[in-house]
Amino acid sequence: MKAVWRWGRSRPYHLLPWIGLAATVLFWPDRRPPAGMSEDRAMAPDAFDRAEPGRGRAAASPLRIPPMGWRDIVWRTGWEISRDKLPSTAGGVTFYVLLAIFPAIGAFVSLYGLVSDVAAAERQLRGLADVFPTSVIQIVGEQMLRLAGQHPGKLSAAFLLSLLVSVWSANAGMKALFEGLNVAYDEDEKRDYFRRTAITYASTLGALLFLAVVTVVLVAAPLIMKDLGFARFDSLWIPLRWAVVAGLTILAYAVVYRYGPSRRRARWRWVVCGAVLASTGWLGGSLGFSWYLNNLAHFDATYGPLSAVVAFMLWVWFSVMCLLIGAEFNAEIEHQTAVDSTVGAEAPMGQRGAVMADTVGQPLHLRETLRRGAGAARRQADGLWRQARGTVERSRTTKTPADPSSRTREPRG
Repeated sequence: MKAVWRWGRSRPYHLLPWIGLAATVLFWPDRRPPAGMSEDRAMAPDAFDRAEPGRGRAAASPLRIPPMGWRDIVWRTGWEISRDKLPSTAGGVTFYVLLAIFPAIGAFVSLYGLVSDVAAAERQLRGLADVFPTSVIQIVGEQMLRLAGQHPGKLSAAFLLSLLVSVWSANAGMKALFEGLNVAYDEDEKRDYFRRTAITYASTLGALLFLAVVTVVLVAAPLIMKDLGFARFDSLWIPLRWAVVAGLTILAYAVVYRYGPSRRRARWRWVVCGAVLASTGWLGGSLGFSWYLNNLAHFDATYGPLSAVVAFMLWVWFSVMCLLIGAEFNAEIEHQTAVDSTVGAEAPMGQRGAVMADTVGQPLHLRETLRRGAGAARRQADGLWRQARGTVERSRTTKTPADPSSRTREPRG
């Protein structure tokens, strides 16, 4: 039976938004903006603000950027994520982080075992499976149980040894993370080897300290409250602890964005927005990823015994992506204003020691962009129409040659 197209019931105009979206993607103009999405001029902040009013060119903080300026920031951030190939960059960073994270887990668990009961903490850790992927809980929990079986006197020696090994191993992972931050901020590495190594070692120790504090807040605090006789406040602490973890995560991300890139440090107010975005995406995404693994994904059928490792790798990649997207967002916020966003005395553009502070990002002219896109789509449609018309005309004028098999042979006379 042939299908009958019924225009009255199908309402084809419902497809118009999707057709418009497809046309915008297919016929977008090929002209790429200059590297870094920067304008090719340098002026004083007031002059920039007069030339481009309503975009926050003279904003002294992100809170003073108007809505039109935030539209420019979101547009450039999306473009830079594609231009910098952020998923591939995050994949490279994830490789080095995975090489460093397992000895770091050993040092972290050893540090935690010096101040708390490892076996009891492992049981409490299982309660976080609804928020963090089960594979992460499984890997950390197994390490906790292994150390719990050791003699307490050996724990200090294990801590010192694994701490030294993990910090040395994590140096490559932290350097790769800093390279990703340099990509997000359009910077080249300018620090010498010793300074860079000192920063990576300090950052690694800070990351271990952050994990220890977060674990104390999420896992050890209920045990401590129970030992002190405050178990009745446990129901109040459960929602409060996540607010504490969110605040600590924002602070940790802000520190990374301020000291990680190879450039003159940005002021704190210019790194907080990206830290909030990254921490919110990381916590919310971890919750969604955990739900996906527990309810929809079937990694066991595909990867077998490696399913936990694969899920753990995906989670690490997602965490790195959140960190780099927050860095891109911070960079474009700083790129929106012509005011000096770096620490120290006020300096003119070109002398601030940071690409995002020394340049101003391109604005999004929505009407002009749509006009260029419509013009490109119209030219493309005209070309297709001329090509189709020429094909039809050639088919009409060209004679089909006769079939040789249909020719009759004349008798020989």
